[in-house]
Amino acid sequence: MPAAKGKPSAETLAALADLAALYPNEPEHLRRYADALLAAGETMQALDTYRRLYRLLRAHGKLSEAQQLIERFPEIGIAPEAPPEEPLGERWPQTGMARLWRLLRARTLAAGDVLGWEEASAQGPWIVLTGRLAAVAPATGTIAFEAPRNELIALGPALGLEEPALSYRAVMPSKIAPLPRARLAEAFAAAPAFAGAVRQALQRRALLAQLAAAAGFRAASLGSRRYLALKARVESLRPQTRIWREGALARELILVLAGKLALSVQVRGAMYALGTLGPGRWIAGLPLLADAAKAPAEVCAQTPVQIARFGLHELRAAALAQPTLLEGLADAAEQLQQTIARRVLALGQSAH
Repeated sequence: MPAAKGKPSAETLAALADLAALYPNEPEHLRRYADALLAAGETMQALDTYRRLYRLLRAHGKLSEAQQLIERFPEIGIAPEAPPEEPLGERWPQTGMARLWRLLRARTLAAGDVLGWEEASAQGPWIVLTGRLAAVAPATGTIAFEAPRNELIALGPALGLEEPALSYRAVMPSKIAPLPRARLAEAFAAAPAFAGAVRQALQRRALLAQLAAAAGFRAASLGSRRYLALKARVESLRPQTRIWREGALARELILVLAGKLALSVQVRGAMYALGTLGPGRWIAGLPLLADAAKAPAEVCAQTPVQIARFGLHELRAAALAQPTLLEGLADAAEQLQQTIARRVLALGQSAH
């Protein structure tokens, strides 16, 4: 928690408390009172007041300030969340849009109806005309993201881009319509801003699908997973790129999105491959890998890979309000270390 400055007097605290009570709908008075409580060393009361301030800021529509507050004070215990992004249909180039809309043939979905990935990808892309769909990770049944009115889904196959194979369940009575692939391709080629938005959206959806399936993240709210996805740094790496080696500090955690990473250790002066990590696997507790192996270790890209790096600050903020997140990451680190230890032991035995 940030350090407090200048301990206020009891009279000052009482005056600020009176102002906060007199003007209960004024965030600034509540903020000043919370800051004073923190400076006075009244930590628990300060956190409770910051929670009230958070709810008040959200009620006033000051979402950015509310987000900054819980990032500054993760001890509040409210998982940071990110609002939904603007639907892709609303970013579609305006030229020819009216003509395109006249070509659409709506399909009605009752609440609970499911559009499977095979059908969605074969007949898509689709636009949500009314209602809302939930994109569901098939392995766990967890909702990865929601597609509101004017959102586009199943875009990847039409554009030759990667997209997670998700099913779409109607959250409420909804109408959807397939978009002509030629029109989508034209808009994608003619409008760089729209093409960039599509690529970013597909990348984000891939990450959200992985988070929805990852241990520890399934119970987190959609907003919390959106927050982590927005904070993540996604990188594409070439084969042989070293991700980590012994002696590096763990300032982040890594989620494999695509491709394979190779684990290897040095035994008796020679490097030995221990196995690979594929999509959905976490690389957690990296400095402990060498301890588990009792030998120099490293992680390299075996194939072209895509990874997401998560800063410990963002994970800590989310984990304070969602303890199962850290439990899942700890389990992933322990499993990885145990695997390395067993394989190094087998290598040592075979060398004798």
